[in-house]
Amino acid sequence: MLILKKQLTELKYEVLDTDDGVIEIATLTDLKHCVKDLGLEIQGVVIDGQGYMSLKPQFDYSVKETKFKVLKGIDMHVENGELVKFTYNKGLQNTTIKLSDYCSIIAPHCFKPAWGVKLDNNTHITLILDESLDIKLGSFIDCFYCGYIIVDVSALSDKKANLVYKEAIKAKAIGLYPHRGSSCIIDTNCERFYFYWADCLLRNGLFGFNGQVSRAEEVIPNVERYSQLLKEKYMPLFEYVANAEIHFNKMISRRGIQEKDIIVIKHHINDAVSNRRIDRAKVYKELYRRYFTVSKPLSVYKLYRFIILFEKDEYCDHLWKMFCEHINQFVENYKINS
Repeated sequence: MLILKKQLTELKYEVLDTDDGVIEIATLTDLKHCVKDLGLEIQGVVIDGQGYMSLKPQFDYSVKETKFKVLKGIDMHVENGELVKFTYNKGLQNTTIKLSDYCSIIAPHCFKPAWGVKLDNNTHITLILDESLDIKLGSFIDCFYCGYIIVDVSALSDKKANLVYKEAIKAKAIGLYPHRGSSCIIDTNCERFYFYWADCLLRNGLFGFNGQVSRAEEVIPNVERYSQLLKEKYMPLFEYVANAEIHFNKMISRRGIQEKDIIVIKHHINDAVSNRRIDRAKVYKELYRRYFTVSKPLSVYKLYRFIILFEKDEYCDHLWKMFCEHINQFVENYKINS
């Protein structure tokens, strides 16, 4: 008998052959081929009439894990000290778990979002982490998307905490406007906590404030300190922007560059140069969004948000002006194919 076991990566799973106890690694393509084309039966792999494949790894739950699922609404499974599955059901109750009491390793892709489960916004699982846990790249993938899991990283080193923060940022689960109204990270290291808040601002801007807030210092304490930390982290990227090669973006290139495009762009540039009441930085940011790209597209927005939201820095202002001047030169020198 073949049984689908734990997920290893986005594309790979373990498959156990119970006849000889051998575990093989199979890709999604392998699984679909075996079940659909070869007619093999793999427990946990189902392909419907339209060819869609659903995967549900099979585990042997302990008595304690079964009680946890029934009494607390938490579906978790540990194998050989490794947490390989963690999710919840509609019976979830407010619960705090110190994970090192149950496991020593947090496997990649062990968290499974319960997309169809709707709970009261005040219902949460709080997971307390400590330095004894082996946290891997990908351990907290999909942990934060539904918003009911809060992770306390206070006892973690910066290196391990960063692995958790990265996934929370991807899910927009921390920062000044997390998607469920409250942060999904607890961290008593305030400097580290606010640094990641500041990083969220650099990534996402202040769109959540509907124009009521215009600068980072209005929402983050000691913004001078975090401006310096962000500059240290992103300066190579900011310098890349200043020297990046400009191209028309795919949408503009696909339909073809027209003379009217060049006329409109030059009109906006001339307005920005001649009219002091116009926000020049915003004009160039919008021109970039509508018409242009570079090989690292999001880097431009990070530099723009830094000079707009954070502490004034003459060198970063200079880098932005260099970028704008490269747009000017690109437009001026561009020849439309006849």
